[in-house]
Amino acid sequence: MEGRATMKGGIAKVAGKRRILSREEITRHVNIKRRDEILAAVQSVLNSAPADHVQVNVFEQIADAQNWKFVPGERQTAYESDVFALTELPRKYNDKALIVDRPTPILIHASSRITLPAGTYRLSLQSLNAARLYLDEQLVAETPFLKVAGNGHNPVYQLGPPRPDRVSLPAAHTEQVVSFHSDGGSVVVSLLALTAHQGRPIELGEIVVAVAKDGEPYRLLGPNVNESDQDAADAYGRFDDEGWLTFLQRDAERRHEWEQQQRAELGKAEREYWQRRHAWTRIFVA
Repeated sequence: MEGRATMKGGIAKVAGKRRILSREEITRHVNIKRRDEILAAVQSVLNSAPADHVQVNVFEQIADAQNWKFVPGERQTAYESDVFALTELPRKYNDKALIVDRPTPILIHASSRITLPAGTYRLSLQSLNAARLYLDEQLVAETPFLKVAGNGHNPVYQLGPPRPDRVSLPAAHTEQVVSFHSDGGSVVVSLLALTAHQGRPIELGEIVVAVAKDGEPYRLLGPNVNESDQDAADAYGRFDDEGWLTFLQRDAERRHEWEQQQRAELGKAEREYWQRRHAWTRIFVA
């Protein structure tokens, strides 16, 4: 269907009636099967998820609803990370290499193919707003939508108590911990998170997936880190306060490099244009 229609499906039969049908009659004749668009977004990366980094994509200007029943829209590349941990999105640039705002609300989709040695693991998903964690096509963990009142009477959130095996849960964040058994093979991990709903700014908080084998401390989940890279081991191998601070510094540096690279690529045509203008000016005034 064209125009502004959002129906994705078909009409098998059209029948005209000379009277108003009851609810029961309509129910007997109509069979509406709505596709899970979020699951479809997860399925779309099953064959393309990278095994050497975490690919972070965004869907901008999604429906402003407190549920997951929406059509994401166009996927855009936003970032490449080493692990499933986000505190900020890189800046967005236009074709003139100028910083522009991202249309909101935003759905973030981070994905990677992960291989864990055989065994039983705990997976921790924590986020400020609603988030979902998929292993291949299976939804395994979910955190709720952040409820913010418009009258100023919001709860005062407290910082979580210290935890011996991982970083304390930040204020207003929620967490779900699930068990996962690995057979030693690879699995595509998809992390989806929502931000900037209901006119609020882009506030990611700390969107994190951490993993721990039974009897071992948590670490940030991501593709296998080169053990010879001590900085990476310090940043990703320990999900305690010191390890988290190391990750934040490393990720800020990586995000800055990513922004500079994107800005240079997007602004190439603009730079060439001004170089030509300057060359013409030098010839004119010579």
